Amino acid sequence: MRSREMPEAAGSLTNNLLDKLMDRLGGVADDGFLILPKMLKPFKHSRTIDGDAYSREVDFNFDCGFVDNPETFFQLPETPPDYRIATETPYLDGTLQKITFPSPYTPVNPLIGDRFLSIPENCW
Repeated sequence: MRSREMPEAAGSLTNNLLDKLMDRLGGVADDGFLILPKMLKPFKHSRTIDGDAYSREVDFNFDCGFVDNPETFFQLPETPPDYRIATETPYLDGTLQKITFPSPYTPVNPLIGDRFLSIPENCW
């Protein structure tokens, strides 16, 4: 019994259509991810800082040498903070713990301190 082979032109056309279909399907997925930020934009909290104030905040990092020596930016606390285990669940051969603690961190840059500390999530 002889096998029937598809003519080369027909095979090329089929592959070309399949490639276009796969490209379009990939494009639909991309479009879905790209439209999400546009849909959420009206709900986004707008910044209340002007360009000059922002420039001063950034300049602080240059003026204090943190850009050239980033290892000098953070200072480790002398003792670890008190903490509590909020949840504990089995995970693989051990346990998964969610640990919470009040953060003693205060921003090095005094220009952003109040704004940073006004966000509750930055304090825990």
